[in-house]
Amino acid sequence: MGYSKSDDAEAYRWDDYAAFVAIAKSSSINQAAKILRTTQSALSKKLSRLERALGVRLIERGPLGASLTYQGERVFNRALAADKELARAAVDARIAESRVEGDCSILMSDGVANYWLSHFMGSFYDCSRGWRVAQPDIRSASTLLCTD
Repeated sequence: MGYSKSDDAEAYRWDDYAAFVAIAKSSSINQAAKILRTTQSALSKKLSRLERALGVRLIERGPLGASLTYQGERVFNRALAADKELARAAVDARIAESRVEGDCSILMSDGVANYWLSHFMGSFYDCSRGWRVAQPDIRSASTLLCTD
């Protein structure tokens, strides 16, 4: 079967890579279809589209199941690494949703700073555990810099 490389946009369909990874892991298009809750035909189409987009055969189909070609092995290793990074990104997104991150500067005059710092800094700091608090020297205003 001859393959001609398609445009790059078609080579980056995540669902095609997911189908390819499932087939490679299970060594069977039918088994991968069961795992992904889709049809064998749908997975075969995704695999064919990915192979066409990349211009190489990724999987050899045979009576004993599906096995990776040399190029398939290389793409599989990269796809697994990408899948792990996507899983990490999902975890990071969930963690980021539950916390505030970044720099926070509070600018105030010396008089307000002296009052505010003495009355409210303790409770502010209790609510902001893990933050670093610095007071840089600025001529006419006090600055409180809080960073995670």
